[in-house]
Amino acid sequence: VTRMLKKIDFFLNKKVKSLKILSLWKLNRRKIMDLLYSFIRKLFWKNLIFNFKTTLTQLRDFSSWLKINKSKTPFYLFFNIMATHDPYFSIPEVRKYFNLSKMDFRVVKNIVFNSRKKLDSINLNSKHLSEEEIKTIEKVYNSSVFYSDLILKRILSILRTFGIEKNSYLIITSDHGEHLCNHLDHYLWGHFTNISVYRSLLKVPLLIYNRNFKQRKIEKQVELKDIFHTILHITGVSEREVNCFKLNKSILNQINTDSEPEFIFGEYIKDERVLINKVNFLNRFRNKIKRNLILKVLNNIYFLRNNNYKYIKYNDAIEELYDIISDPHEQINLVHKNLEILEIFRNKVAEFIANINNPNILKKIMTEIEMNFIDKWSRNLTLE
Repeated sequence: VTRMLKKIDFFLNKKVKSLKILSLWKLNRRKIMDLLYSFIRKLFWKNLIFNFKTTLTQLRDFSSWLKINKSKTPFYLFFNIMATHDPYFSIPEVRKYFNLSKMDFRVVKNIVFNSRKKLDSINLNSKHLSEEEIKTIEKVYNSSVFYSDLILKRILSILRTFGIEKNSYLIITSDHGEHLCNHLDHYLWGHFTNISVYRSLLKVPLLIYNRNFKQRKIEKQVELKDIFHTILHITGVSEREVNCFKLNKSILNQINTDSEPEFIFGEYIKDERVLINKVNFLNRFRNKIKRNLILKVLNNIYFLRNNNYKYIKYNDAIEELYDIISDPHEQINLVHKNLEILEIFRNKVAEFIANINNPNILKKIMTEIEMNFIDKWSRNLTLE
């Protein structure tokens, strides 16, 4: 599809002189692409789910690469294990173990491969799925997690085969969690909801493995962005050698010194193009959609948490405050019940946002090229 569209782009730009035709093509190109993608997905959905080989191919390439490079300088490798991403890929052995049929995958397929309309009708139109559908989704998702476990087992096996496991560090994590439609998930599905920074989306696995480590479960909060500092810590570099490295931000250092970040701040800045699509959806169903959901869709989201509370702010439109000790799934909003805590979190969020929007603070952690860019454009630059 991509190649075909590029050829059409090339042909039109070279042969067509009419600005009207060119502008019509640009306006409708995205719609045509989405229609073609949707058609192909629906036509070949079984192939996409049941013949998914990307990660297994990567593992074969990894083994071949190690045969040549295992005795050379230290290396860093990144694996993108897609099994748990919708539509929740699997292999025959796993499907048999979980007693999954093609009909089970059809439930997932009917939602995932129907572009975003079906997901929007669940997440924005508050259209709840049946209990049977929710159980099927959970079963299919759990099978994909099990498949990921098998892949990780295979990676460890390869490292042992080549005799380099004892000198290796594995960091296993995810870029996002997943809502699975039940009431603890606020009846949301997927990760691209446009309205959520709730626990299901943010609480992801994080395992740091080395053969010499003693097994420990860390109860304190950590930030995924500190994996950057953790990897630098593992390499043995010092703060003097790499000025953007902060030892106190390394998760391994936090474990060893029994320390943690006091607050964790996050933001979800909305993409303008995505918002336009959502507004079109909201216009069609505005009589059915709750007003607070409309505000959540249209506003940027900021959140701040410590080990006891989590505060969520949708610009200046909506605020939420949760006691994550007694209410870990964030069901009871305390925003009108605990004003003292609310004020502390409000002020802290304002402080974080002010720091993000301050080019002088950004310069301290930027490379020379990035600093020159900021200097050049700072007069006209407004960061949000």
